[in-house]
Amino acid sequence: STRRRLQDRLGSQDNEEEMNNSRDMEMDLVRQEDTIVELQASLRDKDMALRDLNAMYRSTMDNISHLKEAVITYKAEAKEAEEEIDQMHAHRKQLENALVNLQDAVKR
Repeated sequence: STRRRLQDRLGSQDNEEEMNNSRDMEMDLVRQEDTIVELQASLRDKDMALRDLNAMYRSTMDNISHLKEAVITYKAEAKEAEEEIDQMHAHRKQLENALVNLQDAVKR
């Protein structure tokens, strides 16, 4: 009878340990599932942030391309303006020379 009580007590301790172990395992699983859900949410946030960055990058590259085109256009316009200024200077020189010739002719 003492032996049986001892066995019962040992058996109930084993059952208690098994129950504790299975409860611990369940808690671990719940924690792991929570972690997975958090990681998935974080991954979705990072994915959205990456898409936003990609869109910003594409927009920036488009702006740079437009700016490059504008610089090329402005350089061409500046070159044309310089050529026109050079032509005006040459024309002025011609007019000044013609004036000097006229003044010389008048003096004679």
